[in-house]
Amino acid sequence: MWPAWQHFEDTTKGSIEPGKLADFVVLSTDPTAIDPETIDTIDVVATIEEDAVVFEAR
Repeated sequence: MWPAWQHFEDTTKGSIEPGKLADFVVLSTDPTAIDPETIDTIDVVATIEEDAVVFEAR
C-alpha cells in the first residue's frame, strides 16, 4: 500500500479490493511453506493483469 500512497495512486492501486487495479500470480505451492532450497520447483498456475487472465497453465 505504501508505494501506491507515495505515488498518489492509492485510490486505484496498493491493495486488493473491488475497483482497484491488481496484477498478481497464482502459484502451485505456498512459497512460505516450503524449504527455500526448493522454491524453484513452484509452478505458475495463472497470471492476472488488471482484470484479465493473461496466462493460465494447462
